[in-house]
Parts: sequence; C-alpha cells; structure tokens
Amino acid sequence: MSTLTNTNEKTQPSQATSAPTEAPPLDLGGLEDAKILALLEGFRIKEAKGLEGTLEILSFKDKRFSPLMRSWFKGRQDSEIGFSFGGGQECIRVRPTHPLYWHVCTVYTVNGLIAQITELRLEAKASAEAAKKGSEDAGKEVTA
Repeated sequence: MSTLTNTNEKTQPSQATSAPTEAPPLDLGGLEDAKILALLEGFRIKEAKGLEGTLEILSFKDKRFSPLMRSWFKGRQDSEIGFSFGGGQECIRVRPTHPLYWHVCTVYTVNGLIAQITELRLEAKASAEAAKKGSEDAGKEVTA
C-alpha cells in the first residue's frame, strides 16, 4: 500500500490557515472620542511612506505611548508599532481601515491647520513690522 498523498490535498490550504484572522476587539478603556483625540494631540502625526492614506504617530524621547494606547494598535492587520530609523522614536502606523483612523486623521488635519495659521500670523507680524519701519523712515525724511 502506498503512503503517497494526493497532490490536490497538498496544494489546497486548510480552512484554518486560509481564513483571515480577525483583529482583536478594541478596548478604548471607557474613553470617549474627545478624550481619544486629546491623547493623540500630544504626538506628532505625519503621512507615512508606502500605502496611500497611512499615517504615522511618532512619540517623543520624553513621551512614550501608554499601554492603553499601544493596545489600540498592537496585533492588528491595519496598524503596526515599530521604531523610526535614526530618531529612536516609537512609531505607530495606522491604515485607513483601522477603527481609530478617523481620530488620527482628524488630529493630523488640525495640526496642519494650526501650523498654517501660525505661519500666517508670523508673516503678518513681519509685514506689519516692515510697514511700521517704512512709515517711520518716511516720517524721518519729511522732517529732515
């Protein structure tokens, strides 16, 4: 009797190995949207290279991710935790399919708007100072 197995049995994956694994349930620790957004605001968020729409949350050397925050992204197919090269910062990559993606995206957008407003204020201040100095110079010429 032969112990050879059917080649079709070899090439077909079993249902247990081919079924997609579900992401673990998200434990938000009882936090509501506003508190989640406030937690995320303390970190730098930028667009990630690679998959379109993916965002990266970067920690600072003096501010790391809390265990609760790590649990939101650890062990999921739509996010990953790692380190950014060169800076020694922890990094969480969040893909658009993650349940908290819109929170991360909102903070990213708000931070971008704040940066633009700050830049516009600095430009307006510099223009006002230049105009003031120009009018002072013109006033000195008239009196001279």
